[in-house]
Amino acid sequence: FTEEETNLSFVGGESAYAYNWPYMYTNAGDAESKVKGKFGVAAIVGPDGAGASTLGGYNDGINVHSKAKATAHDFIAYIQSAENQKSFAEASFPPVLASIYDDKSLVKEFPYLPALKDALENAKPRPVTPYYAGVSKAIQDNVYAALNGSKTVDQAAADIDEAIKVATK
Repeated sequence: FTEEETNLSFVGGESAYAYNWPYMYTNAGDAESKVKGKFGVAAIVGPDGAGASTLGGYNDGINVHSKAKATAHDFIAYIQSAENQKSFAEASFPPVLASIYDDKSLVKEFPYLPALKDALENAKPRPVTPYYAGVSKAIQDNVYAALNGSKTVDQAAADIDEAIKVATK
C-alpha cells in the first residue's frame, strides 16, 4: 500500500494495524472513521518486545558552492524554530526538536507524541549499501509474496537471499 491506501484501509476498518500513525491519527479520530474511539498507538513490535523503526527525516544542508549561504542558514534556523516545529507536529509531521514532544498542550491534542519520541530515540539507521534500491525491492517483493500467500515464508526468505546476491553484483 501507499501511505494513502494504508490510511484509507485503516480508517475504513479494513486493516488490523498500520504504521505511520502520526499521519493517520487525526483521520482515525474523525467522525467518518470506522475506527474512531477504537484504536491506540503502540511501539513497533520486535522479536523480544518493542522493536526499532528506521530513521528517515528532514535533512537540511547548505551547498558549499551556494552564493546565498547566509540566507540558507537563516532559513534552516527559521524552519527549525520551536514555533515552526510545533506547527509540524500539528500537521502530523514528526518535529526535529525533542522538546516539542514534551509540550503538554500538544500531548493533550496528540497523545501519541511520547510514543513517537520514544520510537525516534530508539530508531536505527537503514543498512548502508550502494545497492539500496535493489536490496529494498528484493525484500519488498518477497515479503509481499509471503504475506499474500503466493510464497511460503521459507521460499520468500530464500528468494530474498538470492535476489540480494543478484542485486549486489
